[in-house]
Amino acid sequence: LDPKLGMPRDWDLFSYAGVPLAVALFYTLLAGRTSITTRSAAVLSISLSLLVLIPRAGAQMSERIALAHLDDYRALDKIKNRNVRVMLGQYYQDRGREEAFQREAKRYERDFPEELTVTEALEQMYAGSYRQAAVLLAEVIEKNPLNWNAWSILGASYTRQKRLDSAMLCLKIADGLNPYNPIIYNNLGWAHFEKGEYEPAQEFWRRALKQDSLLVNALMGLDRTAWQLKNAERPCAHLSRGTTIGDPTVDLLRALGDCFLAYQDYDRARETYDEALRKGMDSTYFERLTKNFPQLSR
Repeated sequence: LDPKLGMPRDWDLFSYAGVPLAVALFYTLLAGRTSITTRSAAVLSISLSLLVLIPRAGAQMSERIALAHLDDYRALDKIKNRNVRVMLGQYYQDRGREEAFQREAKRYERDFPEELTVTEALEQMYAGSYRQAAVLLAEVIEKNPLNWNAWSILGASYTRQKRLDSAMLCLKIADGLNPYNPIIYNNLGWAHFEKGEYEPAQEFWRRALKQDSLLVNALMGLDRTAWQLKNAERPCAHLSRGTTIGDPTVDLLRALGDCFLAYQDYDRARETYDEALRKGMDSTYFERLTKNFPQLSR
């Protein structure tokens, strides 16, 4: 149901109708016969289920009521229900309501100031300052052990340092705190890849792509594994397939260009980089590549 804000899952909504029907079914099976009383009970159960289901379903299709219901979830436990805040911000962003999105983002930063530290730690990790990133993430985790993002980034940082057992431990904690998250699945995939465990790596990347079909790192991981195992159906198949889903992003095109470059397919790499440049890719990145790979020059 849209807007999918008042209930965490559709099951929570439809279970109100399913429970009484299940009771009536078990009663019928245990009785071993369908008497007038049994049929009457079934009709009554169905009627009561509809009476419960229809207004609840209608409420979830009203944005005003759904948002009010979401606020109830948010008020129950600010720490545990932080993902609700992310979901609400994503809802506003998907519908182009920038003002509401920025308002929710500022409220999120106010209620969770440690997220700024998490962002700083992520930047430190990308810069290769793993020790500093770990210090910042440890501060966040000490204040809030339920911060799944801090655990996930710490796991990714350990993966880059080849501290793979520590990485797996952190990522399993993150997955327990926030299951079905594509970012965590992606990080688990890379941890398994670095351990040489290619089948579980591919499985986690596929799980990530079920949640986010354009997650670049997961697509890249599948193509990297195919290259590692020398069983690619065609070079860069997964990243190429990603470009056919909607309008490809700069990050996706750059990753695809890098993949073609790894296969020494310079013509297709240059074509892909050109498209990325037209969409705003930093030109200095391509200039550095052409110095190392003159084959990319026109």
